[in-house]
Amino acid sequence: MDIYMPDKQYMVKPIEEEKVFSVLNCLLKDTEEEQKKYTLLRIDGRLVKVALNDIVYCEAHGKTQCMYFSDGTQCILRMTMTEISEQLSPYQEFVRIGAAFIVNLGYIGSLNAKEMCLDNGMKIYLPRGTYKGLREQYFNYYCQAK
Repeated sequence: MDIYMPDKQYMVKPIEEEKVFSVLNCLLKDTEEEQKKYTLLRIDGRLVKVALNDIVYCEAHGKTQCMYFSDGTQCILRMTMTEISEQLSPYQEFVRIGAAFIVNLGYIGSLNAKEMCLDNGMKIYLPRGTYKGLREQYFNYYCQAK
């Protein structure tokens, strides 16, 4: 008996355990890739597809913004913070903190009324009055993510 596998991969009995796991790993990788959400950013004059899960935070630096990624890299964006915020607003994992930061909730390690600490060690001091709403968004994000 043959077993049909997507992408026209067939396995003939007797089935080797290593082959099954190899095919399943490929399927899992393809599925995870399909589930990733992306955005397009103009970086150095070209459009670049960026996985939203890779964005840790964005910080305002005058007329340019600096975006930091999970692999430790960063890039300069010649967009306003409002433009970046509007582009990321459909995704619940991003929250704007005052005028200077947009943060991916998935990278917050701890949070209190005065500051948030990101997984990479970065501390962001919270503007007065933002903690309650941020705490609620953070809680809702983790309740829906599980």
